Amino acid sequence: MLPRNRRINKEIIENVLKTGKSKQSSYFSVKYMASGTEKSRFTFVVSSGVAKKAVDRNFLKRRCRYVIGKNLGKIKDGFILMFFAKKGAESLTFKEIETEILSLLNNVGVIG
Repeated sequence: MLPRNRRINKEIIENVLKTGKSKQSSYFSVKYMASGTEKSRFTFVVSSGVAKKAVDRNFLKRRCRYVIGKNLGKIKDGFILMFFAKKGAESLTFKEIETEILSLLNNVGVIG
């Protein structure tokens, strides 16, 4: 599970959306920016266009948070990352979600 102090609050979200860089994969996109010396922080956005039911959106977000929490030891500090799920992500298996997210983190240069 991803600890609460590793999640992003609303003030930071606006800043990342305005000034962050982005990368994309088949089922996820990520907006990111350097945050200085603090620990890396994350958030996940699953819109109702991806999954109509809130239960399904929350389930996907929980799976994504678990992937990050499981791999926190590999992730460098000093980044803020916002993940956006795309259509089709709700039907992925856990292993496929993990592969997608880790490949995005690798492309961004956060895993090291």
